[in-house]
Amino acid sequence: FFFFFFYSLEFVLGMFPLAAAVVAAGASVYYNKQCEVPKFICKETRLSNYLKEFCPILREKYYPTPALMNNHISTCFTSLFASNPKLPYVKENITCADGGVLTLDWLENFNSKAKVDDVRPVLIVLHGLTGSSEAYYIKDIVLAAYRKGMHVVVMNNRGSPGSPPLKTPRTFSAAFTDDLRLVVQHLQTKSPRAPLFALGVSLGSIILSKYLAECGAESPIKAAMAVSNPWNLHMSTASLERFVSRVLYNRVLTNSLQAIVTRNQAVFEHHPDVSLERVLKARTIRQFDEAFIVPLFGYSCVQEYYDDASTSLRVKDIKTPMLFLNAADDPFAPVEGIPVDIIQESDHVMVVLTKRGGHVAFCEGLLPYTDSLMDRIVTQFFGAMMLGVGLAPHAAALASGLDKPPSTLDLAVAIKSSCR
Repeated sequence: FFFFFFYSLEFVLGMFPLAAAVVAAGASVYYNKQCEVPKFICKETRLSNYLKEFCPILREKYYPTPALMNNHISTCFTSLFASNPKLPYVKENITCADGGVLTLDWLENFNSKAKVDDVRPVLIVLHGLTGSSEAYYIKDIVLAAYRKGMHVVVMNNRGSPGSPPLKTPRTFSAAFTDDLRLVVQHLQTKSPRAPLFALGVSLGSIILSKYLAECGAESPIKAAMAVSNPWNLHMSTASLERFVSRVLYNRVLTNSLQAIVTRNQAVFEHHPDVSLERVLKARTIRQFDEAFIVPLFGYSCVQEYYDDASTSLRVKDIKTPMLFLNAADDPFAPVEGIPVDIIQESDHVMVVLTKRGGHVAFCEGLLPYTDSLMDRIVTQFFGAMMLGVGLAPHAAALASGLDKPPSTLDLAVAIKSSCR
């Protein structure tokens, strides 16, 4: 027994140098190959230079969680194990022109020491394909914006889990911007002095980008951000049809979309252009789009729909300061779809591209339970933007967290010049 014990102990101790060498080699590869300063794709403008200076995250290395380096693992981990706190939303329903109902979930902010509630910025948040205001990533963003002193309102797409049953045969699509336009008009009436910001995630980023492109220089949104934006829907659907993505995401999302139709079957069963039988037989997002979205929104084919919705074809028309956050390994948004040449000629659009991050994950640090890169960049970007829209008297209360407060006047000039 003692011989076996000491022999085993000697073997284990003898393995320590080898184990240490393996760990050291792994750490070296991690720090030198996987941890990089995010690429900042932009045209050299006053606005982009201010963001480089006052958003420290653009100058720092991003350290993705080592155990979640694989894009599928990080994407699935965050969707399954992310914290999901209960937020005290206040619901508001608004009626659409066609009789449908949109549900807004508010997290209003009255905790700041500054008495600026009439001009306190409002952040409009748009969720992903099958999400709602209760999605974990939406709550992370809501809390990050709330900490910056903003009112936050989440627009729940019609038919989503956060909405009441449909009253009309109209849901949502990646190219349908009427509901967002209605929400913006409603907020302008409700809080005419409050600057409006907007942030979209995944599908929400596509809708937001298209809305801003349609508005051009007349957009009432002061600044916007997009997270994990699928730039080219042709590439995105093709990527989701690869074996691993088809198993992990495509069928699950398709089932969730079919559930929206099933829950509201009464409003669709007599629709002249929609075959419920065909919709419920769909096995991929593309098949669902062909059977449901294309006829419901009057497209001739799914290719026309994807062209209409693809941000890569419309980004040149965006005249609002807008920051995109994408990961090069995002299975939903192939990096090849990013129109780098067009962005580098734009005075308004900028892209932060990380090597790792998956889809709406961006975990960092040894343990993925602290603020993610997404949360931090939301805080820094909108903190900088708030200083540029006439909130100088409240800078300390509304934009804490920057290394130093930039010149409000200079930053305002930069933002205004980018909007011309």
